[in-house]
Amino acid sequence: MRERLTSAFERMMLEYRALGTVSLDELRQAIFTDFECLKDEHNVRYVKEAVVRFAVTDEYGQSRTVKRKDGSKLQRMETNYHRPVCKDFEL
Repeated sequence: MRERLTSAFERMMLEYRALGTVSLDELRQAIFTDFECLKDEHNVRYVKEAVVRFAVTDEYGQSRTVKRKDGSKLQRMETNYHRPVCKDFEL
């Protein structure tokens, strides 16, 4: 059985709601900057059970559905260090 996070673990959340609607490139830069801050200023070196959640929108903030090539709805992408999901698709 997989060990779940309990109160024995210190939990952290990074919130980007104040940014509003941003491009993926801007979000990536904000996340990378915050990770560097966590490493340098707060001595964070490892994390467990990390999840990235966000609402997918168009440039005006209107909700948008993400679909696979076959037309089915995409809500979750699971990846691992050795074989990211992005390498499963041909461009």
